Amino acid sequence: DTSLLNLLDGVGSPFHGVPTFIIATTNNPEQSVSALIDRPGRFDKVQIMKPPGPDECFQLLKFISKKDKLTAEDEKAAELAAKNDFSVAHLQEIVVRSLIDDISYLEACDQLVEHKKKFKKAFKEAARGIGLQT
Repeated sequence: DTSLLNLLDGVGSPFHGVPTFIIATTNNPEQSVSALIDRPGRFDKVQIMKPPGPDECFQLLKFISKKDKLTAEDEKAAELAAKNDFSVAHLQEIVVRSLIDDISYLEACDQLVEHKKKFKKAFKEAARGIGLQT
């Protein structure tokens, strides 16, 4: 979008000389406009955030749930979450689903794994229909 590019280049200066800090995030940098990401000076620092590993997922589930201890089954949920590249938002959803549906973290994680598979499949089918390569 040219408005975003102009903002980053300082064209039009909507902030009228006020120091401005802009943070941009994306899960799919390869789908971003190349003029946005492949130009020095637009972004001073690029930080790649990898999905959390099994131990990190376990610690995050513990933190999000505010529990002192998690079970061996919860540890399996953390391992499954890491295997499926779950984000912190996914881990939060595991805790929320567990509370709302009165299910274990592993059951909630299984539901999200299935949801992710269905979403990817639906996206691939839709992409083929509109002429995009997958």
